[in-house]
Amino acid sequence: MKVKLPNSYKDLLRDNNGLSVDGRILIYGTQDIMERNETWETQENAQGYIAIGDDVGGKVFLMHQGDNETMVLMVMAGIWFPNMPICLLQILLNGFKMDS
Repeated sequence: MKVKLPNSYKDLLRDNNGLSVDGRILIYGTQDIMERNETWETQENAQGYIAIGDDVGGKVFLMHQGDNETMVLMVMAGIWFPNMPICLLQILLNGFKMDS
């Protein structure tokens, strides 16, 4: 699988290489990202996007593959229609608190 990680996600990986927040938010590290994207079949279900994390409850966080992307889409696993665009920077500044 060939992917282009957004700079904002690469910056996060340099600082943390994956995160788990309150057992509700999981941001994939380098050790998990390829396996999770193969499991989610991201290339088939959301071409041009990469799964960067999930909410441990059936929602997957997607980012468009591009250098300057900061927007994250939250989709239901298996449905793959964006239902809540969110900004990675806003998540970080908000301390990973999200409305469900």
